[in-house]
Amino acid sequence: MQVRLKSSLVTIVALLLAVLGLNGAATTHVVLMHTNDIHGHVMPEDGAGGLSVIATIIKQQHPDVLVDAGDMFTGTLLSDSFFGEPVLSVMNLMGYDLSILGNHEFDYGPAMLRNRVRQAKFPILSANVHLPFSGVASTQVINAKGVRFGVIGLTTEETPTTTHPKNMKGIAVDPVTQAVDRTLPALRARSDFVLVVGHLTPEEETHIAQSYPEIQLIVSGHSHRELKEPIRVGSTTIVRTGSFGRFVGRIDLDFENSRLTNLESRLIAATGVMPDPAALKALEPWQQKVEKKMKTVLGTAVAPLPKTDPTHDSPLYDLVADAFREKTGTQIAVTNTGGIRTDLPAGAITYGKIFEILPFENTLVTLKLSGAAEAYSRRRPHRSERCAGGLRLEQAEKRETDFRYSRRRLAGDRQCNLFGDGERLHGGGW
Repeated sequence: MQVRLKSSLVTIVALLLAVLGLNGAATTHVVLMHTNDIHGHVMPEDGAGGLSVIATIIKQQHPDVLVDAGDMFTGTLLSDSFFGEPVLSVMNLMGYDLSILGNHEFDYGPAMLRNRVRQAKFPILSANVHLPFSGVASTQVINAKGVRFGVIGLTTEETPTTTHPKNMKGIAVDPVTQAVDRTLPALRARSDFVLVVGHLTPEEETHIAQSYPEIQLIVSGHSHRELKEPIRVGSTTIVRTGSFGRFVGRIDLDFENSRLTNLESRLIAATGVMPDPAALKALEPWQQKVEKKMKTVLGTAVAPLPKTDPTHDSPLYDLVADAFREKTGTQIAVTNTGGIRTDLPAGAITYGKIFEILPFENTLVTLKLSGAAEAYSRRRPHRSERCAGGLRLEQAEKRETDFRYSRRRLAGDRQCNLFGDGERLHGGGW
Protein backbone atom coordinates (compact mmCIF):
# COMPACT_ATOMS: atom_id res chain seq x y z
CA MET A 1 0.00 0.00 0.00
CA GLN A 2 2.81 2.40 0.93
CA VAL A 3 4.70 1.49 -2.25
CA ARG A 4 1.60 2.19 -4.36
CA LEU A 5 1.08 5.59 -2.59
CA LYS A 6 4.68 6.63 -3.15
CA SER A 7 4.38 5.62 -6.80
CA SER A 8 1.23 7.73 -7.18
CA LEU A 9 2.95 10.77 -5.60
CA VAL A 10 5.90 10.41 -7.95
CA THR A 11 3.52 10.24 -10.90
CA ILE A 12 1.66 13.39 -9.76
CA VAL A 13 4.90 15.32 -9.28
CA ALA A 14 6.11 14.22 -12.71
CA LEU A 15 2.85 15.35 -14.30
CA LEU A 16 3.04 18.74 -12.56
CA LEU A 17 6.60 19.25 -13.74
CA ALA A 18 5.58 18.30 -17.26
CA VAL A 19 2.69 20.78 -17.21
CA LEU A 20 5.00 23.54 -15.93
CA GLY A 21 7.49 22.71 -18.64
CA LEU A 22 4.80 22.91 -21.32
CA ASN A 23 3.22 26.12 -20.02
CA GLY A 24 6.53 27.85 -19.31
CA ALA A 25 7.70 29.73 -16.25
CA ALA A 26 5.69 32.55 -14.72
CA THR A 27 6.08 35.92 -16.50
CA THR A 28 7.63 38.82 -14.60
CA HIS A 29 6.33 42.20 -15.76
CA VAL A 30 8.51 45.26 -15.14
CA VAL A 31 7.61 48.87 -15.91
CA LEU A 32 10.52 51.23 -16.62
CA MET A 33 9.81 54.95 -17.06
CA HIS A 34 12.26 57.53 -18.34
CA THR A 35 12.91 61.22 -18.98
CA ASN A 36 15.64 63.21 -20.71
CA ASP A 37 16.64 66.81 -21.46
CA ILE A 38 14.52 68.44 -18.76
CA HIS A 39 16.83 71.49 -19.00
CA GLY A 40 15.57 73.09 -15.83
CA HIS A 41 11.90 73.00 -16.87
CA VAL A 42 10.39 72.07 -13.54
CA MET A 43 7.21 74.13 -13.96
CA PRO A 44 4.51 73.66 -16.61
CA GLU A 45 4.08 76.14 -19.44
CA ASP A 46 0.51 76.86 -20.53
CA GLY A 47 -0.59 73.98 -18.31
CA ALA A 48 1.64 71.35 -19.86
CA GLY A 49 5.10 69.88 -19.49
CA GLY A 50 7.67 70.29 -16.76
CA LEU A 51 9.06 67.99 -14.13
CA SER A 52 6.38 68.85 -11.54
CA VAL A 53 3.69 67.56 -13.95
CA ILE A 54 5.72 64.44 -14.72
CA ALA A 55 5.94 63.86 -10.96
CA THR A 56 2.15 63.50 -10.89
CA ILE A 57 2.21 61.05 -13.81
CA ILE A 58 4.90 58.97 -12.10
CA LYS A 59 2.71 58.68 -9.00
CA GLN A 60 -0.17 57.52 -11.19
CA GLN A 61 1.87 54.98 -13.16
CA HIS A 62 3.82 53.38 -10.27
CA PRO A 63 6.89 52.31 -12.30
CA ASP A 64 9.32 49.72 -10.99
CA VAL A 65 12.31 51.63 -12.40
CA LEU A 66 12.70 55.37 -13.09
CA VAL A 67 15.74 56.73 -14.96
CA ASP A 68 16.83 59.99 -16.60
CA ALA A 69 19.10 60.33 -19.63
CA GLY A 70 20.80 63.61 -18.78
CA ASP A 71 20.74 67.37 -19.37
CA MET A 72 18.83 67.97 -16.17
CA PHE A 73 20.07 71.56 -15.94
CA THR A 74 20.53 74.75 -18.03
CA GLY A 75 17.51 76.29 -19.64
CA THR A 76 15.33 78.28 -17.21
CA LEU A 77 15.94 81.18 -14.89
CA LEU A 78 14.62 79.16 -11.97
CA SER A 79 17.15 76.40 -12.52
CA ASP A 80 20.15 78.43 -13.61
CA SER A 81 19.92 81.09 -10.90
CA PHE A 82 20.62 78.32 -8.38
CA PHE A 83 22.91 76.11 -10.50
CA GLY A 84 20.38 73.30 -10.94
CA GLU A 85 19.58 72.81 -7.27
CA PRO A 86 15.76 73.19 -7.70
CA VAL A 87 15.75 70.47 -10.38
CA LEU A 88 17.44 67.91 -8.16
CA SER A 89 15.17 68.78 -5.24
CA VAL A 90 12.20 67.60 -7.34
CA MET A 91 14.02 64.59 -8.78
CA ASN A 92 14.92 63.46 -5.27
CA LEU A 93 11.24 63.55 -4.31
CA MET A 94 10.24 61.54 -7.40
CA GLY A 95 12.39 58.55 -6.49
CA TYR A 96 14.66 58.30 -9.53
CA ASP A 97 16.82 55.19 -9.56
CA LEU A 98 19.57 56.93 -11.53
CA SER A 99 20.49 59.65 -13.99
CA ILE A 100 23.51 60.20 -16.20
CA LEU A 101 25.72 63.14 -17.13
CA GLY A 102 24.56 65.05 -20.18
CA ASN A 103 26.75 67.63 -21.88
CA HIS A 104 24.94 70.51 -20.15
CA GLU A 105 25.57 69.10 -16.69
CA PHE A 106 29.01 70.72 -17.11
CA ASP A 107 27.71 74.24 -17.81
CA TYR A 108 28.14 75.45 -14.23
CA GLY A 109 31.72 74.21 -13.95
CA PRO A 110 33.27 71.24 -12.09
CA ALA A 111 32.72 72.62 -8.58
CA MET A 112 28.98 73.09 -9.04
CA LEU A 113 28.67 69.73 -10.77
CA ARG A 114 30.28 68.11 -7.75
CA ASN A 115 27.71 69.87 -5.52
CA ARG A 116 24.81 68.58 -7.61
CA VAL A 117 26.20 65.03 -7.60
CA ARG A 118 26.37 65.20 -3.81
CA GLN A 119 22.84 66.61 -3.61
CA ALA A 120 21.35 63.75 -5.65
CA LYS A 121 19.81 60.93 -3.62
CA PHE A 122 20.27 58.58 -6.57
CA PRO A 123 23.36 57.46 -8.52
CA ILE A 124 24.60 59.63 -11.38
CA LEU A 125 26.52 57.66 -14.00
CA SER A 126 28.95 58.13 -16.86
CA ALA A 127 31.32 55.38 -17.92
CA ASN A 128 33.26 57.52 -20.39
CA VAL A 129 33.81 60.75 -18.43
CA HIS A 130 36.82 61.22 -16.15
CA LEU A 131 36.20 63.81 -13.43
CA PRO A 132 38.45 65.56 -10.89
CA PHE A 133 36.16 64.37 -8.07
CA SER A 134 34.50 61.12 -6.97
CA GLY A 135 30.84 60.20 -6.81
CA VAL A 136 29.99 59.45 -10.46
CA ALA A 137 29.93 55.72 -11.22
CA SER A 138 30.26 53.93 -14.55
CA THR A 139 27.51 51.35 -14.06
CA GLN A 140 24.68 50.45 -11.72
CA VAL A 141 22.65 47.29 -11.11
CA ILE A 142 18.96 47.79 -10.29
CA ASN A 143 16.96 44.85 -8.94
CA ALA A 144 13.30 45.07 -9.96
CA LYS A 145 10.99 42.17 -9.09
CA GLY A 146 13.96 39.83 -9.01
CA VAL A 147 15.30 40.89 -12.43
CA ARG A 148 18.76 42.47 -12.35
CA PHE A 149 19.00 45.48 -14.70
CA GLY A 150 22.61 46.32 -15.47
CA VAL A 151 22.93 49.94 -16.59
CA ILE A 152 25.87 51.56 -18.40
CA GLY A 153 25.81 55.36 -18.32
CA LEU A 154 27.26 57.12 -21.38
CA THR A 155 27.85 60.78 -22.27
CA THR A 156 28.16 62.05 -25.83
CA GLU A 157 31.63 62.54 -27.23
CA GLU A 158 30.44 66.01 -28.33
CA THR A 159 30.55 67.24 -24.74
CA PRO A 160 33.91 69.09 -24.90
CA THR A 161 32.65 71.22 -27.82
CA THR A 162 29.09 71.80 -26.55
CA THR A 163 29.95 73.63 -23.35
CA HIS A 164 32.50 76.36 -22.63
CA PRO A 165 36.11 75.06 -22.51
CA LYS A 166 36.56 76.47 -19.01
CA ASN A 167 33.86 74.06 -17.79
CA MET A 168 35.89 71.06 -18.96
CA LYS A 169 39.07 71.87 -17.05
CA GLY A 170 40.44 68.62 -15.60
CA ILE A 171 37.74 66.57 -17.35
CA ALA A 172 38.27 64.03 -20.15
CA VAL A 173 35.71 62.24 -22.33
CA ASP A 174 36.50 58.81 -23.80
CA PRO A 175 34.92 57.31 -26.93
CA VAL A 176 31.64 55.66 -25.93
CA THR A 177 32.56 52.27 -27.41
CA GLN A 178 35.80 52.24 -25.44
CA ALA A 179 33.78 52.70 -22.25
CA VAL A 180 31.36 49.91 -23.18
CA ASP A 181 34.24 47.56 -23.95
CA ARG A 182 35.70 48.30 -20.54
CA THR A 183 32.53 47.93 -18.46
CA LEU A 184 30.33 45.39 -20.24
CA PRO A 185 32.10 42.11 -19.28
CA ALA A 186 31.91 42.69 -15.52
CA LEU A 187 28.37 44.12 -15.71
CA ARG A 188 27.18 41.17 -17.79
CA ALA A 189 28.22 38.78 -15.01
CA ARG A 190 26.07 40.68 -12.46
CA SER A 191 23.00 41.30 -14.61
CA ASP A 192 20.08 39.55 -16.27
CA PHE A 193 19.39 42.42 -18.67
CA VAL A 194 21.91 45.04 -19.83
CA LEU A 195 20.84 48.45 -21.08
CA VAL A 196 22.46 51.79 -21.83
CA VAL A 197 21.14 55.03 -20.40
CA GLY A 198 22.98 57.53 -22.54
CA HIS A 199 23.08 61.16 -23.54
CA LEU A 200 24.06 60.41 -27.12
CA THR A 201 23.84 61.62 -30.69
CA PRO A 202 21.66 59.50 -33.00
CA GLU A 203 24.85 58.30 -34.70
CA GLU A 204 26.29 57.17 -31.36
CA GLU A 205 23.04 55.39 -30.49
CA THR A 206 23.08 53.46 -33.76
CA HIS A 207 26.76 52.58 -33.48
CA ILE A 208 26.30 51.11 -30.00
CA ALA A 209 23.23 49.14 -31.10
CA GLN A 210 25.10 47.68 -34.06
CA SER A 211 28.29 46.96 -32.11
CA TYR A 212 26.69 45.36 -29.02
CA PRO A 213 23.55 43.40 -29.95
CA GLU A 214 23.26 42.01 -26.43
CA ILE A 215 22.38 45.56 -25.28
CA GLN A 216 18.68 45.33 -26.11
CA LEU A 217 17.61 48.76 -24.85
CA ILE A 218 19.07 52.26 -25.15
CA VAL A 219 17.31 54.98 -23.16
CA SER A 220 18.72 58.10 -24.74
CA GLY A 221 18.74 61.88 -24.71
CA HIS A 222 20.62 64.80 -26.28
CA SER A 223 18.50 64.97 -29.41
CA HIS A 224 15.42 67.02 -28.51
CA ARG A 225 13.28 65.24 -31.05
CA GLU A 226 11.01 62.77 -29.28
CA LEU A 227 10.59 59.29 -30.72
CA LYS A 228 6.86 58.68 -30.98
CA GLU A 229 7.77 55.21 -32.18
CA PRO A 230 10.98 53.55 -30.93
CA ILE A 231 13.87 52.96 -33.29
CA ARG A 232 14.75 49.30 -33.83
CA VAL A 233 18.34 48.47 -34.75
CA GLY A 234 18.69 44.70 -34.92
CA SER A 235 17.70 43.40 -31.49
CA THR A 236 18.06 46.83 -29.84
CA THR A 237 15.26 49.28 -29.06
CA ILE A 238 16.11 53.00 -28.80
CA VAL A 239 13.75 55.38 -26.97
CA ARG A 240 13.82 59.09 -26.13
CA THR A 241 11.22 61.58 -24.86
CA GLY A 242 12.17 64.90 -26.48
CA SER A 243 12.84 67.82 -24.16
CA PHE A 244 11.57 70.14 -21.43
CA GLY A 245 9.36 67.48 -19.85
CA ARG A 246 6.74 67.53 -22.59
CA PHE A 247 6.63 63.72 -22.53
CA VAL A 248 7.59 60.91 -20.21
CA GLY A 249 8.41 57.46 -21.57
CA ARG A 250 6.98 54.14 -20.40
CA ILE A 251 8.52 50.76 -21.30
CA ASP A 252 6.77 47.48 -20.46
CA LEU A 253 9.12 44.51 -20.27
CA ASP A 254 8.19 40.86 -19.79
CA PHE A 255 10.69 38.30 -18.52
CA GLU A 256 10.61 34.53 -18.15
CA ASN A 257 13.36 33.05 -16.00
CA SER A 258 14.94 36.55 -16.05
CA ARG A 259 15.16 36.50 -19.86
CA LEU A 260 13.41 39.18 -21.91
CA THR A 261 10.46 37.87 -23.91
CA ASN A 262 8.65 41.08 -24.85
CA LEU A 263 9.29 44.85 -24.85
CA GLU A 264 6.83 47.60 -25.67
CA SER A 265 7.30 51.36 -25.32
CA ARG A 266 5.19 54.49 -25.59
CA LEU A 267 5.24 58.19 -24.77
CA ILE A 268 2.85 59.79 -22.29
CA ALA A 269 2.15 63.49 -22.88
CA ALA A 270 2.61 65.66 -19.79
CA THR A 271 -0.80 67.28 -20.17
CA GLY A 272 -4.17 67.05 -18.52
CA VAL A 273 -2.88 66.65 -14.97
CA MET A 274 -1.97 69.11 -12.25
CA PRO A 275 1.60 69.54 -10.99
CA ASP A 276 2.46 67.41 -7.99
CA PRO A 277 1.79 69.45 -4.80
CA ALA A 278 4.90 68.05 -3.10
CA ALA A 279 7.05 69.15 -6.04
CA LEU A 280 5.55 72.64 -5.98
CA LYS A 281 6.18 72.93 -2.26
CA ALA A 282 9.81 71.85 -2.72
CA LEU A 283 10.27 74.58 -5.36
CA GLU A 284 8.72 77.40 -3.33
CA PRO A 285 11.93 78.77 -1.71
CA TRP A 286 13.64 79.25 -5.09
CA GLN A 287 10.47 80.29 -6.93
CA GLN A 288 9.85 83.18 -4.54
CA LYS A 289 13.36 84.56 -5.12
CA VAL A 290 13.13 84.80 -8.91
CA GLU A 291 9.39 85.09 -9.62
CA LYS A 292 9.35 88.89 -9.90
CA LYS A 293 12.27 88.93 -12.32
CA MET A 294 10.84 86.06 -14.36
CA LYS A 295 7.53 87.89 -14.85
CA THR A 296 9.02 91.26 -15.81
CA VAL A 297 7.48 92.25 -19.17
CA LEU A 298 9.99 93.53 -21.74
CA GLY A 299 7.72 93.85 -24.76
CA THR A 300 4.96 92.24 -26.78
CA ALA A 301 5.02 89.72 -29.63
CA VAL A 302 2.04 90.37 -31.92
CA ALA A 303 2.51 86.93 -33.50
CA PRO A 304 4.35 83.75 -32.47
CA LEU A 305 8.00 83.48 -33.56
CA PRO A 306 8.81 79.78 -33.95
CA LYS A 307 12.29 78.34 -33.63
CA THR A 308 11.71 75.69 -36.33
CA ASP A 309 14.17 73.10 -37.54
CA PRO A 310 17.77 74.39 -37.90
CA THR A 311 17.77 73.50 -41.61
CA HIS A 312 14.99 76.00 -42.35
CA ASP A 313 14.78 79.76 -42.03
CA SER A 314 13.09 81.05 -38.89
CA PRO A 315 11.69 84.42 -37.79
CA LEU A 316 13.14 83.82 -34.33
CA TYR A 317 16.61 82.98 -35.68
CA ASP A 318 16.51 86.17 -37.76
CA LEU A 319 15.32 88.25 -34.79
CA VAL A 320 18.15 87.02 -32.55
CA ALA A 321 20.84 87.57 -35.19
CA ASP A 322 19.43 91.01 -36.05
CA ALA A 323 19.36 91.95 -32.35
CA PHE A 324 23.04 91.02 -32.08
CA ARG A 325 23.78 93.14 -35.15
CA GLU A 326 21.83 96.08 -33.74
CA LYS A 327 23.58 95.85 -30.38
CA THR A 328 27.10 95.64 -31.83
CA GLY A 329 26.60 98.01 -34.77
CA THR A 330 28.01 95.45 -37.20
CA GLN A 331 27.05 94.67 -40.79
CA ILE A 332 26.62 90.96 -40.09
CA ALA A 333 25.93 89.00 -36.91
CA VAL A 334 26.25 85.21 -36.78
CA THR A 335 24.71 82.96 -34.15
CA ASN A 336 24.61 79.22 -33.61
CA THR A 337 21.04 78.03 -33.99
CA GLY A 338 21.67 75.41 -31.30
CA GLY A 339 21.94 78.23 -28.76
CA ILE A 340 18.34 79.32 -29.45
CA ARG A 341 16.41 76.87 -27.32
CA THR A 342 12.67 77.44 -27.63
CA ASP A 343 9.91 79.38 -29.42
CA LEU A 344 8.67 82.87 -28.60
CA PRO A 345 4.87 82.74 -28.25
CA ALA A 346 2.55 85.61 -29.07
CA GLY A 347 1.75 87.97 -26.21
CA ALA A 348 3.80 89.48 -23.40
CA ILE A 349 7.55 88.92 -23.71
CA THR A 350 8.89 88.26 -20.23
CA TYR A 351 12.44 88.18 -18.95
CA GLY A 352 11.93 84.53 -18.00
CA LYS A 353 10.92 83.59 -21.56
CA ILE A 354 13.88 85.45 -23.09
CA PHE A 355 16.15 83.55 -20.71
CA GLU A 356 14.65 80.25 -21.87
CA ILE A 357 15.29 81.23 -25.50
CA LEU A 358 18.91 82.28 -24.81
CA PRO A 359 19.95 80.56 -21.55
CA PHE A 360 23.69 80.25 -22.07
CA GLU A 361 24.65 83.83 -21.17
CA ASN A 362 27.22 83.97 -23.98
CA THR A 363 29.41 87.01 -24.71
CA LEU A 364 29.06 88.95 -27.95
CA VAL A 365 32.36 89.36 -29.79
CA THR A 366 33.00 91.69 -32.76
CA LEU A 367 35.74 91.34 -35.37
CA LYS A 368 36.63 92.54 -38.85
CA LEU A 369 36.91 90.07 -41.71
CA SER A 370 38.17 90.63 -45.23
CA GLY A 371 36.40 88.24 -47.56
CA ALA A 372 34.07 87.35 -44.72
CA ALA A 373 32.69 84.02 -45.91
CA GLU A 374 36.06 82.64 -47.02
CA ALA A 375 37.76 83.63 -43.77
CA TYR A 376 34.95 82.12 -41.73
CA SER A 377 35.04 78.90 -43.75
CA ARG A 378 38.66 78.31 -42.74
CA ARG A 379 37.65 77.88 -39.13
CA ARG A 380 36.98 74.45 -37.65
CA PRO A 381 33.83 73.06 -39.31
CA HIS A 382 30.83 72.25 -37.18
CA ARG A 383 27.88 70.11 -38.19
CA SER A 384 25.21 72.55 -36.98
CA GLU A 385 24.08 75.47 -39.09
CA ARG A 386 24.26 79.10 -38.13
CA CYS A 387 22.09 82.10 -38.88
CA ALA A 388 23.51 85.47 -39.93
CA GLY A 389 21.57 88.67 -39.35
CA GLY A 390 19.25 88.86 -42.34
CA LEU A 391 21.48 86.45 -44.27
CA ARG A 392 21.68 82.69 -44.38
CA LEU A 393 24.81 80.59 -43.96
CA GLU A 394 24.74 76.97 -45.08
CA GLN A 395 27.47 74.44 -44.47
CA ALA A 396 27.78 70.87 -45.70
CA GLU A 397 28.92 68.45 -43.02
CA LYS A 398 32.66 67.69 -43.01
CA ARG A 399 33.42 70.20 -45.79
CA GLU A 400 35.35 73.27 -44.72
CA THR A 401 34.74 75.54 -47.70
CA ASP A 402 31.13 74.90 -48.67
CA PHE A 403 29.60 78.06 -47.16
CA ARG A 404 26.91 80.14 -48.82
CA TYR A 405 25.39 83.38 -47.57
CA SER A 406 22.03 84.18 -49.13
CA ARG A 407 18.69 85.75 -48.36
CA ARG A 408 17.16 82.50 -49.57
CA ARG A 409 18.42 78.97 -50.05
CA LEU A 410 20.62 78.62 -53.14
CA ALA A 411 19.92 75.92 -55.71
CA GLY A 412 22.64 73.34 -56.31
CA ASP A 413 26.18 74.76 -56.42
CA ARG A 414 25.26 78.29 -57.48
CA GLN A 415 27.60 80.93 -56.16
CA CYS A 416 26.81 84.42 -54.95
CA ASN A 417 28.24 87.69 -53.74
CA LEU A 418 28.10 88.74 -50.10
CA PHE A 419 26.36 92.01 -49.33
CA GLY A 420 25.91 93.94 -46.10
CA ASP A 421 23.70 97.02 -45.73
CA GLY A 422 23.12 96.92 -49.48
CA GLU A 423 26.82 97.13 -50.38
CA ARG A 424 29.05 94.37 -51.66
CA LEU A 425 31.54 93.49 -48.95
CA HIS A 426 35.21 93.55 -49.88
CA GLY A 427 36.36 90.06 -50.84
CA GLY A 428 32.84 88.77 -50.53
CA GLY A 429 32.38 87.20 -53.96
CA TRP A 430 32.96 83.46 -54.48
